[in-house]
Amino acid sequence: MSLHPGVSASLAVDSPHGRQGVLARQLLKPEVLILLAILSLVVRVLLIPEPVLMSDEYYYIKTSQLWHDGTIDIRSITSLPTRGEAKFPNSLFFAIYQLSFYFGDSFYAVAKLFNVFFASVAALAIASVARRFMSDLAAAGVAVLALWLPSSSFLPYFMPEALYEALVWLGIAALFALYERRLRLAMAVLGACTGAALLAKPNALAVIAACNLVAVCLLWKIRAQKDPWRQAIVCLLLLNLCFVMSGYLLNLLLTGQLHWDPMGKFYENGLSKVGEVDAGNSFIEAFARYLAVYVFIVLLVFGSALLAMGVGAASGKSLSTGDVLLLAMTAFGVGVLLLGSVKVAVNWERVYVNHIGLYSSRYMSVMFPLFMIGFVRFLPDAAPRRRTRMWVGGVLVLACLLLMGTRSYVNNWLQVRDLFWPRELPPVALRLVWAAMLLPLVYCTLARAPKARVYVGVIALYALSSGVVLWKKDFLSCQVGSERVYADAARTVRSLVRPELYDQGHVVFNGQTSASLFMSTFPGIVSVTRLSVDPQGHVPPSARWVVYLDGIRPESAAGCMVLKSTIFCPLGEGVLIPTAR
Repeated sequence: MSLHPGVSASLAVDSPHGRQGVLARQLLKPEVLILLAILSLVVRVLLIPEPVLMSDEYYYIKTSQLWHDGTIDIRSITSLPTRGEAKFPNSLFFAIYQLSFYFGDSFYAVAKLFNVFFASVAALAIASVARRFMSDLAAAGVAVLALWLPSSSFLPYFMPEALYEALVWLGIAALFALYERRLRLAMAVLGACTGAALLAKPNALAVIAACNLVAVCLLWKIRAQKDPWRQAIVCLLLLNLCFVMSGYLLNLLLTGQLHWDPMGKFYENGLSKVGEVDAGNSFIEAFARYLAVYVFIVLLVFGSALLAMGVGAASGKSLSTGDVLLLAMTAFGVGVLLLGSVKVAVNWERVYVNHIGLYSSRYMSVMFPLFMIGFVRFLPDAAPRRRTRMWVGGVLVLACLLLMGTRSYVNNWLQVRDLFWPRELPPVALRLVWAAMLLPLVYCTLARAPKARVYVGVIALYALSSGVVLWKKDFLSCQVGSERVYADAARTVRSLVRPELYDQGHVVFNGQTSASLFMSTFPGIVSVTRLSVDPQGHVPPSARWVVYLDGIRPESAAGCMVLKSTIFCPLGEGVLIPTAR
């Protein structure tokens, strides 16, 4: 049988057009798409050679190093005596990522490969859920978007987001896979995975709260003929007991500590001192401001999904148990994490200086792939209901326009890089970007028969553009200017100082980020101080060596080395390795 008239099948395949068609079909296989996305992500993160450095990342790096070295941080980042209770309660994250320090100077690249691995696990779990509502190829597309949406922008960082999201999504995937046949097992696995996620990020407390609400909806939908209350109580007990026991037993295994503090001293101190910086600042005003920003984020990026899910679910067609589970997980998952993000942001703003306007959607972005799955599932049901779509879509568009025009969020995207990557654009240009992102919502509102490929295509372009822009920004941030100077200085000092004295140094600086930039590259735990009238007086007596950054000079330069824009001063004998003398 020939593919074209007068041409044999074998000849057609061997022709250029035939080979291109075969290649296209091979590339469009779900497993190939996901593999290519993972490989491209590996290239993306490894092209950023130095720490990009959020202040959080510094603490994660140093505390992981403590777990590896078994040393004590003299600046009390952690209260680990022998890998015990920590101010940061991320024991599972530290236990895994401390392995990267076995690779010496390559620890940062290894940690980023850990991130890519866990992101891939999350993407495969997302694809397994998506396949229940769409074709394998479409599900692979959702997984690829999960790997490349701006919420993955923290993968180049030494941070626990990837591990946390992988564990959460393993629990969600288990729930969707098991609820029909083995509901109690599904609840137990969901609770256990979320409990493990708690040891990566305390945000899992909000996830388990959302899971309880989802479980109630699921149990109501599939209420048993006999003893429905007993079934509900047993399932909810399993969910919460497995959550607590998983977290406790894992922490006991990793730290050997019988006492477990799920929040950790760092988070407890921040949450218990609300109003310390600005007690007069209105909590309600700050809460409303953050709530408006996060609602705007969801409406702008996922407005089309909200429209399709809302109208499709209310179309009058019978909803399957899987549909109810998807709707509940999206609504409660995003909703609870959104409110939790608002509460945490308000607390941080009222406790810490210079924390005003630190909007971050990374705490709720773990649930964002559910919007894409829900959009594909419910758009066919929503498409015939044009009048309803116009009313609901009009309300969503109006809400976006009001939120876009009533407040100026342009200069406050310090941590919303995971959604609003063009934050350095002028206000007019940024609002043009927002307007372009509104077009799919307008299309889905007005079109007679809206096609899923329009919204998915815009989201794909958005993901690709943001990935390129963020990679460029991260690459430049560690390759030019002061960041490169401090990284070079840290490497030079490391080549001079005896390894056993790494933790006995001191840094004097005058900038905003110099010290953390230096220390995140340097392998030791060093104390820091900013320049004052007498910088030499701030050097602790226990220091064996001092580094002066930002053009600062010591009172006496005897025995010091000038290393480009850095001055290194060994204090006493036996500081330098023999080859550095």
